[in-house]
Amino acid sequence: MIETLISLTAIGFLAGFFFSMPVAGPVSILVVSFTLHNHRRRAMFTAIGAAVVDFLYIFIAVFGFTKIIIRFNYSIPYILILGSLFIFYIGYKLWKTQVHFDADEEKVVLKGRLFAMAKGHHSFLTGFLVNLLNPTLFMGWLISSFVILSFAASHGINVGGMEKIFYKNVEEMNHASSPLLSSDEEKDIIKKYKATPEQAKPSLFFQILNSLAYALSVAIGSVVWFYLLSGFLCRHKEKISIKFFNHLIHGLAVLMIFLGFLLVIEAVKMLHLFG
Repeated sequence: MIETLISLTAIGFLAGFFFSMPVAGPVSILVVSFTLHNHRRRAMFTAIGAAVVDFLYIFIAVFGFTKIIIRFNYSIPYILILGSLFIFYIGYKLWKTQVHFDADEEKVVLKGRLFAMAKGHHSFLTGFLVNLLNPTLFMGWLISSFVILSFAASHGINVGGMEKIFYKNVEEMNHASSPLLSSDEEKDIIKKYKATPEQAKPSLFFQILNSLAYALSVAIGSVVWFYLLSGFLCRHKEKISIKFFNHLIHGLAVLMIFLGFLLVIEAVKMLHLFG
């Protein structure tokens, strides 16, 4: 039992840490933006809000949330569109941000409604909603958790049979009337897993305990990465010129809006698939 919890905690932490590294995601953009604005605390509230959703997605996935996704999968495109509108709004507010040097206070100042409104609880809610309104994250964590845990189990690491639970949920989604996990790579992963020896599923108590350990460690790993990222930016942001600062903030705004368009494209694809 202890060995399983240690393994799942270590694997989950590394997964949350490394999967959070790409700086092209909306949460990463917000963390970078708030940190450059001397609001590291708000940046961390944003990261924690997003991590809470990661925790919920992973934990609930273990207990058959896939059945709800399959039953109401027609609603996912509309949720994605709602999420894209929210991201467009944040991107627009970020674009309106202006950077200048305050001679009286002798420091760089960013003026924009996004930063003025982003108090601690607002930042938490922003990070929470950005991830919550992107259901593709649920599928992403479902398939990635299955791949990670099955890889660990195949190399002799005791993960308490959790890979079997994720496999069952992935297979259910793959055999839905309108499958959401249908790429050749995902099918190949499932095919290879079917060839492995049958393993017993953990009892309900250990299933809850193991899933809590894995989901919580993923969330913690994500928050630790953003903490280190914001710390690095805090130490080096004074080296950024005002002109480059403006270009950087506006570039992040454009990237945020681009991510919103990607969500719209994904929603349109799903509407076509379900139609």
